[in-house]
Amino acid sequence: HNKLQSELFDFGIMLNPADTQNYNAVELPGDTTWNLAPQNSLLATHRVVTPDDLTQLPLITAQQNVINTQFAQWLNHLNQVVTYNFHQNAARLVSAGIGYALYLNSHSEVPQSDLAFIPLMPELTSNTSLVWSNERPPSAAAKFLIDHVYQCQSRH
Repeated sequence: HNKLQSELFDFGIMLNPADTQNYNAVELPGDTTWNLAPQNSLLATHRVVTPDDLTQLPLITAQQNVINTQFAQWLNHLNQVVTYNFHQNAARLVSAGIGYALYLNSHSEVPQSDLAFIPLMPELTSNTSLVWSNERPPSAAAKFLIDHVYQCQSRH
């Protein structure tokens, strides 16, 4: 958020549901599923993980408050021990035995041999939005990308 507001970046990608009231936003196509990433443990052998499996576990969750609200509704009780802003940091915390990370499926290519990625059941999905400042006009290159994203959306 800070780098968009300070004009260091033209764009950001936010995980939905996101607070986009200070930005122009376009939802990107496709959903991604959330997974649990345990270290070598009994849960690593499960095909799916249910809320009952997680109720007492120390969880490592994404830093965004809206996402944690989603998980709290899914779990009824969230035993959050730490948050992460980069999935590599969460992988290190899991490897150190701190807890079990809730990960997006698209982030499951973390180079850690001791992590497993197990889908949640019932499935919990999220999508993303491309965001840019609504306080300044986009550069020509940024406008080109924005127009291209809208064109791609109209084809679907």
